[in-house]
Amino acid sequence: MGVRNSPSYKNAMGLLKAPEWSFSADGIQYEGNVVDGWDYQTILQVEAETKEGLLSEIIELCSLPASTELKAFIKWDSSVGLTTGVSIAEPLSDSKQTFLCYPDSFQIGGKLHAHLVVVIAESFSAESTLVPSTKGMVLWESEKFTIELEGTQPSVPVTPWDFTNDYLLHDKAAWAIRWNMPSDYHYHASGAIQILINTSYKESYDILRDSLNSNKPEKDPLIKILIWDYTLQLLNKALTDDTYVIGDWEEESIGSVIELAWKTIFPDRSVDDIRQAMNVNPDRFHSSIHGARQFVSAFGRGVNFSD
Repeated sequence: MGVRNSPSYKNAMGLLKAPEWSFSADGIQYEGNVVDGWDYQTILQVEAETKEGLLSEIIELCSLPASTELKAFIKWDSSVGLTTGVSIAEPLSDSKQTFLCYPDSFQIGGKLHAHLVVVIAESFSAESTLVPSTKGMVLWESEKFTIELEGTQPSVPVTPWDFTNDYLLHDKAAWAIRWNMPSDYHYHASGAIQILINTSYKESYDILRDSLNSNKPEKDPLIKILIWDYTLQLLNKALTDDTYVIGDWEEESIGSVIELAWKTIFPDRSVDDIRQAMNVNPDRFHSSIHGARQFVSAFGRGVNFSD
């Protein structure tokens, strides 16, 4: 019997001694669960502090011998789905304890989810087959603690990139929109696409770097063109793909980002209507997208322009 289907696991899931979570970013301790100014080089530390009596409560709920040794660790993943990780497993006691993990910001994005997991430290002989007794069996897992890395709205990573080393890109282009998951509209937006800024084209790179890091990037004419191009490519992708429909896309998915752009620029218009309008009145179609200033909010989160 798998431990997650065992009576002991279900009993332990109801315990009341949940940990208290906290985290820091670049040494700054935060209250709540939103990071201010996170990027892919931010040093994160996530902390779970257990309450007194956690060991005894799990042992009682799982019908374990009083001498059973347990270990605990933090398990984490992110909504972008690039990687997962765990902290070092440490012996669990009835005293207050602090468990730490250090997720690599370069491999995560969107939201960071963390759970505290308690497992059996060493196998032992149990009197009943209903009592978990195998090393590594999961006895309890806390409810997830979520950290908003890139705000509560989906964001698009803006990444410096040397186009001369990428055969797919023209080395004199100022920027490019890269689709990492072109056929999966359910994928998280910050992992599905990237805006690549060409570091080898210094004439535009220096201007874009300064403009994107300014207080009001939407006022810059070059950034307005970038926003227009980004929005146009989102809509073109949907218009040229017969599988895309306006529907119930998951929050923060690339499908929902496209739908937001669609409903903002073309409210109450179907995909088929706009496909026809793009062919019949392309001037109207493209000029409508020029007004999409609100999409500048997708930039600036998760941006690192260090040379």
